[in-house]
Amino acid sequence: MSDSEISHFIQAGQVKVGDIVLIREHPCKVLKITKFKTGKHGASKVCFEYSVEEGEIETWIGLTQNQIQLMFKDDSCSSPDVQTDEN
Repeated sequence: MSDSEISHFIQAGQVKVGDIVLIREHPCKVLKITKFKTGKHGASKVCFEYSVEEGEIETWIGLTQNQIQLMFKDDSCSSPDVQTDEN
């Protein structure tokens, strides 16, 4: 199975909690998502907290329209941990 069969690119704003995405050339599981609405000086942004190794959590922040490589979509998450910052 090639990488193209198990991964594809989507907009960062479409990533869900539990998805496995490629960040800095490493597969990472998204643990928490915070979305920031469009502000006075720019586009809306998204912040992912993700696990790199067991017990190690890092953060990625980018525009919701940025393309990110989705390795695996976890459809078993019934209640996503997504927060929206109204400020």
